[in-house]
Amino acid sequence: MKPWIMRFLDCKELRMRISKYDNISGEPFSGYIICNNMRYYIRRGILILIPPTRITTCNKLRGLYEALPPAPWKAFKNEFVRHMRLSHLRLIKECLSFILEKNNESKIVSILAIGCGWGWELWATKFLIDSMNNHRYLLLGIDIAGKPIKYGRKLIVGRGIENMDLAISPAEKLPFKSESFDLILGIFGALDHSRAYFRIFKEVNRVLKRKGVFGFTVLNKFALDWMLKVISKPKLFIKTLIKAKEPFTRVTIPLPKGGRVRIPTHYYNPIEVKKILRLSGFKLIKAFSIFSLLLMNFKRSKLNRLEKVLSKLELLLCEKPFFRYIGRYISIIARKA
Repeated sequence: MKPWIMRFLDCKELRMRISKYDNISGEPFSGYIICNNMRYYIRRGILILIPPTRITTCNKLRGLYEALPPAPWKAFKNEFVRHMRLSHLRLIKECLSFILEKNNESKIVSILAIGCGWGWELWATKFLIDSMNNHRYLLLGIDIAGKPIKYGRKLIVGRGIENMDLAISPAEKLPFKSESFDLILGIFGALDHSRAYFRIFKEVNRVLKRKGVFGFTVLNKFALDWMLKVISKPKLFIKTLIKAKEPFTRVTIPLPKGGRVRIPTHYYNPIEVKKILRLSGFKLIKAFSIFSLLLMNFKRSKLNRLEKVLSKLELLLCEKPFFRYIGRYISIIARKA
């Protein structure tokens, strides 16, 4: 656990008891901290920021995520994933342009990634900042599943990176001080599987600094490819109409070694996203789509010639008025009002 995490915690009274330090880095490896009479444990160098009242609820989702591989979305293995990651990279780069444009280079920029898994967006952010300028920064990622956090932290420790760390924490009740972060990211599923998704937006707004930026993606209820599929199949069309008013559906995800995991999923519509942003204290800056012209198909690893053309066209047109809300995912950049 990086000691600098403590500066973000919302603790009026803070006590630590460390039973073991890492032999190489000298960082706390096991023990616990007491924050406002609440005990958070440190296990194998990972700080677990789940309040006792949330453990049962979190365990249900954690069990689902623990059944998945720790890093299943590697872009070098699948060209559809690569296309998605290029769009995510674009989102992060544009978010950074807003928070770094007027920042003094002597200031430490603080960035939080919620629902980050093993931390792809942290590595992408690190790469972009390092290539853009000499800003100092701290990168913190949180997720409720331990398996990807352990995998991601092993990469961080193995490379001796001091300004990046991962912790286990829910996004619905962030354990951080108000106005702590310049940028918060919620990419690829971070906001799609929580039954208290509106609470996440409120919490993100609370811990963002004044004029801080929130960059995120959500599943689109009215994706063009799904609408075309539904229209051509009457039974599916009727089923879609029946299910349209339900806030959650269950998406089945196959596991690499056999078996399946069913995850509760909320699909957003563009009007709903705008309303949630307004009610939670955000101003919409920009929106663009992912998988609007190129149809999402992670079961295949290669793009054919037509799909390669569509992929390039989509990256060019995804911000245009007609295209920005028709993708399978909607990417949003919002600023704290």
